[in-house]
Amino acid sequence: MATSANPTPEQLQVLLNGPALPPPPSVIPQLDHPPNLQGTGIAVQIVCLVLSTIALCMRLYTKTRIIRQLVPADCQSHNPRYQDAVYVGYFVPSWLASDVAGGVHQWDLRLKYLGSFLYYVHVGSVMYGICIWFIKFSILLQYLQIFVPIKKASAMYLTCHALIWINFVFYLVSTFVEIFACSPVRKAWDPLVTRGRCINILALNVAASTLNSVSDIAILIVPQVGIWRLQMSQQRKMQISAIFLIGIFACVASIVRLGYAIKLFTHHDITYYSWLTGLWTHPEMASGILVACLPVSPKFFQKLQQTHFFSQIGLSLQSLLRFTSSGSKRSTKGHSASQQISPQRASWPKSYEMLSDEQRFNGGKFMGDKGESVDESFQGQRSQQARPHIIRTVDVDARSESRRESDGDCENGPQGVWQGSSSYNVSVVV
Repeated sequence: MATSANPTPEQLQVLLNGPALPPPPSVIPQLDHPPNLQGTGIAVQIVCLVLSTIALCMRLYTKTRIIRQLVPADCQSHNPRYQDAVYVGYFVPSWLASDVAGGVHQWDLRLKYLGSFLYYVHVGSVMYGICIWFIKFSILLQYLQIFVPIKKASAMYLTCHALIWINFVFYLVSTFVEIFACSPVRKAWDPLVTRGRCINILALNVAASTLNSVSDIAILIVPQVGIWRLQMSQQRKMQISAIFLIGIFACVASIVRLGYAIKLFTHHDITYYSWLTGLWTHPEMASGILVACLPVSPKFFQKLQQTHFFSQIGLSLQSLLRFTSSGSKRSTKGHSASQQISPQRASWPKSYEMLSDEQRFNGGKFMGDKGESVDESFQGQRSQQARPHIIRTVDVDARSESRRESDGDCENGPQGVWQGSSSYNVSVVV
């Protein structure tokens, strides 16, 4: 919004407290409580940040603790740790822009807040080019490691290198153009700066968004061609293909972003459409980080199923189902007999009622609640009871299985398996 030269303090104050853009016909500005999309923006940004961080942690854990093999791409500046750091650098100005005018029409925003909003958008635009470059660079290098382990001039090798250099030149140029689009630089975000000049930033944004969408689609297609040429089963090809197809969300986000960039170019409502354009960059970058991290996910979830916590959950569920089934059978066969002995059963220690997986096992004996063995605890009950006794024999079958992956290659490395089982007979005296 242009201002007259050298306004008086009173005129400047009125101008700053007024709307940043004249409203359309029959529209009344709502400057105090403007309608906004701030809640939606916060939810999208937090979900994308959390998902990308979880994917990053999963990749680092798998590489360092399960596979225990770090390739050079995991130790250099383009690995996902630095992608997430750069993404946080983009997340901060995007969050601040949402706090100032998240989805607010420009005629509902006071002019004094417009400068802060445009400044955060400007910083975010610069950080976006840096962040998306690191993400695409990492994905393309991963393609080379997976499909071209031996460097030779194949079609996949040349395509990936061509995309790397095209994206590098494009984002390098667009970042510098974004920074120095105005002279003086401050004119890019300060509506009170009337001197100087700027290039058409909105037209540049449309061109950059178009090339970015084309690049995303190319990066999505490249691995699919390589996957379906591999010598493996169709089911395995579909599983691997599905992992890389997560990048389709990045393509959809970049195309939607292009649509809002075109609207921004053809409309004067800068705050509303520039915020929506920036909001769709979060799903795009989060999807890119997921594509870079998810190829190790099968090994991570395979290891997760073998952990003690999840194996204990499985054993507990099996024990619960077995106990429920046996209890229902006993209740249908002798309901009256169970009612006669239930008062005595109430005085039993917990160990008599059920021998669960969580009970201690010491020296070949199951231990009771107070540390005594089952046999010793039963002897104590026998000394206290003067009534006729009922002897019940319970067969307990304890099985244990553990699986250990060998160090080295997680895909084809040998595995050692140990299995053991023992049977115990416990006499329960009532």
